[in-house]
Amino acid sequence: MPRPSWIYEDEQKPEGPHILAYLILAIGALIGIGYYQFIPEHFTSGHISDAYSGQPIVGVALRADTNQTITDTNPIPFLRHTTTLTATTDAQGAYTFRNLPSDAHIIIDVDGYISQTIPIASVTGAKPFDRLLRPTSLRGTVVDASSGQPVSSAFIFVGTEEQWAATRSVETLTTGSLISSVTGKSGAINLPLGDLDPTRTMLVKAPGYQVMTTTFAATSTLMVKLNPFQAKAIYVRADTVNTPVNFAALLNLADKTSINAFVIEVKGDAGYVLYDSRLPAVQQDNAMGHGGIGDLDSVLTTLKQHHLYAIARMVTFWDDPATAAHPDWAIHSAAHGGIWSDPNGDHWLDPYNPAAVDYNLSIAKELVSRGFDEVQFDDVGFPTVGSLSDTAFPLANGRDPSAAVQDFLLRAQAALAPLGGMVAATTYGLTPASKGDGGGGLDFGLMAQYADYLCPTLYPSSFGKGFLGFDVPDQHPADIVGYVLKKGAPRLLDAHAKMRPWLQAFTSNNVPYGPDLIKAETDTAASYATSGWMLWNYNNQYDPAALGTKLI
Repeated sequence: MPRPSWIYEDEQKPEGPHILAYLILAIGALIGIGYYQFIPEHFTSGHISDAYSGQPIVGVALRADTNQTITDTNPIPFLRHTTTLTATTDAQGAYTFRNLPSDAHIIIDVDGYISQTIPIASVTGAKPFDRLLRPTSLRGTVVDASSGQPVSSAFIFVGTEEQWAATRSVETLTTGSLISSVTGKSGAINLPLGDLDPTRTMLVKAPGYQVMTTTFAATSTLMVKLNPFQAKAIYVRADTVNTPVNFAALLNLADKTSINAFVIEVKGDAGYVLYDSRLPAVQQDNAMGHGGIGDLDSVLTTLKQHHLYAIARMVTFWDDPATAAHPDWAIHSAAHGGIWSDPNGDHWLDPYNPAAVDYNLSIAKELVSRGFDEVQFDDVGFPTVGSLSDTAFPLANGRDPSAAVQDFLLRAQAALAPLGGMVAATTYGLTPASKGDGGGGLDFGLMAQYADYLCPTLYPSSFGKGFLGFDVPDQHPADIVGYVLKKGAPRLLDAHAKMRPWLQAFTSNNVPYGPDLIKAETDTAASYATSGWMLWNYNNQYDPAALGTKLI
């Protein structure tokens, strides 16, 4: 049946497609495709590498700065060219930016390297966006040359020749402008040095090793290998050195036995200087003692010719001539205000007094600058006998004696370490086994933080009757030495210092100290991993049978 006409009265016939709309879309598409085809993306690519090693630097985040507004008006979203203002280097050190404006600057700012900026508009060359970055830090490891294991507590100093020259001056008691660091348990080196172009010299020292120096320029990494060293030393008086036949006999002894070091008295009892010091303070204070070494330089040359490690032993704060010349440096009496005296009538410098400290450190630095490998400070603390309650220390400023000793050793390192000088300190025999201040401010744990070697005087004859149950301790050297070292060794596990004990090589209490007893001491010291040992005989008479043979 035909539909009634009234049904369509209100209906409008659908319009046909608008050709104009399709035309606009088509033109837009052509423009977009043309834009995509004929205005291609621009890629800015390069590589970042270490200037010294040539190795790629991976994972570096770079950025680009521009003053232009970053837009893309392509009407087709998926055809728009994006612009990237950040990039990261891959495993080959490569990076890429997309569609950087012509005024952009690529900024390379990498930790440990000198920053660079690349202006896009002014680049030239075959690979204009490749860059070699110069390191601003030196990295590496300090290891034991024998075992390859990392060396902790190694002092590292780096500087230019001008910086080293200034630091070596005897008048300077600090590290100056040298860059310095101390290795941790991993032995790692990480020094911020700035621009590494100038040639620099590095000095590395650690207790138990020979000092090493090396020169470097175009490098960002170093592996430093230190040769282990244990001193096997004998004590030598200044007047023995001055007696040619006696000194020659000791040199001959060292040539044929295991002895590889001499401990030479250079500042003796009561603080008298026993060598030809050139320091004005020593010369003006009438501090030169009789029988001193007249030509120290010649003596040190001789020691080096015999491959002997040279240790300078100097009495520190027990000092009669310095206190006489400078009463204000001395420990004073609280009762009468004058210079305090011990029971022997001797006088002591005040370890709290900076001038007294500087005086001793100047002597120590002169000794190292003239060729000694080490300075061993004896009487480095406070007096322990006499009317101690009468002592007055106006410059203590609240510090206790152990803090003053620790400060002295810290300053000694600052003065001597840049010259390669080792810092040693003598302690009482029981100090390693004593908690806290073992007497005179000698706190073993605190001293171990800054001294390279701690040297307890482990003479069995100095231990009283009944010690460890022995009526005559002299007859039991292995037990006496072993007891103290066993107590002291654990206290050095995380410390800087190593132990190198003084051992008895003299007869006392009617007990002759022949080769067997001396060997008992040295063998015991070796069993506790000490850094060698030193034999004391005031007359400088040593039995070759106790010393072993020279190892070739």
